[in-house]
Amino acid sequence: MNAVVGIEAELSNLGTVDLHHLECVIHKLYRKRNDRVIYDDTYGLWMTEDQTSAASEVFALFDEQEEQNVSC
Repeated sequence: MNAVVGIEAELSNLGTVDLHHLECVIHKLYRKRNDRVIYDDTYGLWMTEDQTSAASEVFALFDEQEEQNVSC
């Protein structure tokens, strides 16, 4: 069994405190590796995936507004 699949299966058995602890451990690993981290503060990490997702949403809004404002 793949380790990630096993971990994912066990996550539903963890309580909130344990999930928070696990999140902190994962954040520490990302910080240690400095992998794809754009912004890091006490609330968490902003990763390249977050940046891409936010930009995609903004560009979709721009496209939608542009379509609404076109008058021919």
